[in-house]
Amino acid sequence: MVKKREAKYEFDKIDDALKLFDRMLLDCPRPCVVEFSKLVGAVVRMKHYEIAVSLCKQMELEGIGHTVVTLNMLINCFCRLGSLNFGFSTLGKMLKIGIEPNVITFSTLINGLCVRGNFEESVRVFNKMVWDGYQPDLITYSTLLNGLCKIGKTAEAVRLLMKMEDGGFQPNNVAYSTVIDSLCKDMLITEALDLLSKMIAKGILPDVFTYSPLIQAMCDSGKWEEVKNLWNEMIGRGIRPNVVTFGILMELEGIGHTVVTLNILINCFCRLGSLNFGFSTLGKMLKIGIEPGVITFSTLINGLCVRGNFAESVRVFNEMVRDGYQPNLITYNTLLNGLCKIGKTAEAVRLLMKMEEGGFQPDNVAYSTVIDSLCKDRLITEALDLLSKMIAKGILPDVFTYSPLIQAMCDSGKWLEVKNLWNEMIGRGIRPNVVTFGILVDAFSKEGMVSDAQDVIEEMIQQGIEPNIVVYNALMDGYCLRGEMDEARKVFDLIVNKGYIPTATVISYNIMINGYSKAKSIDEALKLFHEMSHRGLTPNTVTYNTLLTGMCQVGRLSTALKLFKDLIACGQVPDLRTWAILLDGLFKHDHIDDGLRLFQAMQNCGLKPNIVIYGILIDGMCGAGQLKVARELFSGLSMKGLKPDVYIYTMMIKGLCKAGLADEAYEFKKDSFCPKLLSMHMNFEDALGKPGKIALTWMLLVNIVPLEELLTGLQGLRIYNINQSNCLTGNFLKLVSGTFKPFLLKSNYFASNHQFLSYLTEHKTVLG
Repeated sequence: MVKKREAKYEFDKIDDALKLFDRMLLDCPRPCVVEFSKLVGAVVRMKHYEIAVSLCKQMELEGIGHTVVTLNMLINCFCRLGSLNFGFSTLGKMLKIGIEPNVITFSTLINGLCVRGNFEESVRVFNKMVWDGYQPDLITYSTLLNGLCKIGKTAEAVRLLMKMEDGGFQPNNVAYSTVIDSLCKDMLITEALDLLSKMIAKGILPDVFTYSPLIQAMCDSGKWEEVKNLWNEMIGRGIRPNVVTFGILMELEGIGHTVVTLNILINCFCRLGSLNFGFSTLGKMLKIGIEPGVITFSTLINGLCVRGNFAESVRVFNEMVRDGYQPNLITYNTLLNGLCKIGKTAEAVRLLMKMEEGGFQPDNVAYSTVIDSLCKDRLITEALDLLSKMIAKGILPDVFTYSPLIQAMCDSGKWLEVKNLWNEMIGRGIRPNVVTFGILVDAFSKEGMVSDAQDVIEEMIQQGIEPNIVVYNALMDGYCLRGEMDEARKVFDLIVNKGYIPTATVISYNIMINGYSKAKSIDEALKLFHEMSHRGLTPNTVTYNTLLTGMCQVGRLSTALKLFKDLIACGQVPDLRTWAILLDGLFKHDHIDDGLRLFQAMQNCGLKPNIVIYGILIDGMCGAGQLKVARELFSGLSMKGLKPDVYIYTMMIKGLCKAGLADEAYEFKKDSFCPKLLSMHMNFEDALGKPGKIALTWMLLVNIVPLEELLTGLQGLRIYNINQSNCLTGNFLKLVSGTFKPFLLKSNYFASNHQFLSYLTEHKTVLG
């Protein structure tokens, strides 16, 4: 249901907003951009940021011009989604199309930077904003104050606070409290108290967040009389204490702390994400002679792990053990999880053993955590040994124990072991969950065994487990890999009918677009691409890259270039792969000048080409017969800090051979080499034009390839049907001597490899 209040839109459901948007597009006359802006603004307030971006893009495609309001909303959405690059690209677009940004534009970007922790950059943007003549508002100042204080630039924050007043802005409670907190952390208590007096004198009322850092600083300095005065002042103003001041209240009231009360306080701080206060409380414990217990350390270790600071959690654990505190089961499990999260599986295994040595019996959670980590490291044998060990100790595995093992076996293609593990799990009465079933569906689908994947889904449904979008995406991808697009479309339609879209991500669309692109059904792929916007989904870089690849492969270069321009126009930033796809398509279809212009445009955007981009360029130049340009590009790689890969060497050598410059190809040496280059000699006979010159291939390989790599590459490599070919005759056989000849003639596969390789080892100089 849609409610309209003074031209301000409010929606109960996002679908209502999307339906109204579609109706507005069809209205005649069409509503003005202001009405569309209000609708998009309502979607933003509902926090459907991706959908709002998609609607803005669709407005543009429908010819509805942008305003500073719509572009500001777009920047806000990108910042909320963490896509700051897109936010700044939209600012660039504003300037390009002649729309003047305003203070909201810059405030939004500054806030986005601060939220992501990029405070230094936020200061830079603020300074540029002021330099360019834009007047900050209260929100801009408050945001930047917080950023400066976060990076410890308290003096600059104080100056900015003064600057606000000079500029006619009255700082609010939040601004003053932020700076007071920073002053207290720097132990500049006198300055903090002066600022408190100043804000009160200006009629700005302090709150608990103003007093808490002041009281904490006084406590840390042991100024208990001042603590009491501040406390009474705070209570006198009707301000209730929070978790920080709660502990102080106990002290002021003469209620002595115990390890229990301080542990509760530490737990509160950890749950609030205030780990610094948690560790300060630990320091206070030790200072007042209260012995922390295992719960104290376990709480802090868990707090660190929850915040993703696993390395620090390990350090605290080691200090705890070193100081003689005995960990408990919760401590061990918490740390095991932390070690596994940062990939330190070997340490996790040792810790598991240490638990047993310390008299603790690891539980199902501990074993399952380590088994999962071993499987991720492809240490399947060790994981199975650990499974056997836990079962032998009477610890029953569950679905979370078996799932990573089944996943690892699927990834290794060990289908018999998968079946055995599955049957073992079922035999123990363990019911698979949606994740376990999903592992099988994904594995079967990737192997092209879609009928088996379909059977698994049917089994899921029979057991009352509803497949989720991840499962259906895997099946759909399997059909796409087999080129069975009609079947894939049925799965896609099922996903839509089940209501997974628009709440689902763009992954489902990307899978289908990729399938149609590989099947060369570009028009079908484009239909889905345009459908995404109608469903409130924003195509991502993967979507664009997939479509561009398909278009380039079928030679629809003008369509690809238009899509590329659309990508940039809607505020997205192409990655290096995007540029590489287009460049490769242009060069492969002999659009050399267009390719070079695109390469120049890429550099003008400030992007630094990588070795892949240069490989495409060199290949294109060689293919066009412009060997001089190719040589210059190749020679300049080292100056750019890039090292040629096997692909670039292959292209250069083939280009030289194609031009009949076999001798130069022979001289074309390289410092490092990959055995994959061996495969290129299969094309040398045609490239050189003279069958007898295939000898040059061998001479080239032996000269540029380190011996051990050459020998490795020759293992099991089919070279030529030598018994039926005259390509290895004359000078080449003379060159390699009579002893070499029997081994070459013996087999297509060098059946006497050990003798042949032994000979090469002894007589490599003969080929040089």
